[in-house]
Amino acid sequence: MNEKEAVEYLRRYSELLKALRDGGVVRSFNSPVGDFVEWLVCRRLGLELQRESEKGFDAKSPADGKRYQIKGVWRHGGRKHLRTSPLRNYDEHTFDELIIVVLAEDFKVEKVLSVPHCVVGDYYRPSRHINAISVVLTQKFLSDCRIKDITSVFNREVDDGAN
Repeated sequence: MNEKEAVEYLRRYSELLKALRDGGVVRSFNSPVGDFVEWLVCRRLGLELQRESEKGFDAKSPADGKRYQIKGVWRHGGRKHLRTSPLRNYDEHTFDELIIVVLAEDFKVEKVLSVPHCVVGDYYRPSRHINAISVVLTQKFLSDCRIKDITSVFNREVDDGAN
């Protein structure tokens, strides 16, 4: 690929991110994975997306006030280990459930897990240099009976809103 082609792809990427932001799907011009899964989880589970400045959780249940931290893991080429992006302030118990959405390379939902806060504590890996933790989706983690697989909620057809 030459520089001209690279710039053209990046220009298209910028246009796509702007359209996604204007449509309320993403909230920033960062990688769209995090914003996309937050938006998707809130739509599918009926949660209220919190302001970007909310510390330690992304969404809240209007029914019971339960707080959700939402993380997306994109399975793209060359990725050997599936790991969440950093979770900060774990010890402050700022969320009740961690929702992990694993996306295929083409952004289709592969797996969605609901993980209680206390279970995260059994599996996290600390990272001192960024003062956060992350969770690696090991076979042991994936087979823990305390973790709920809620993928079926995300694979069913939904109204596309075009009425």
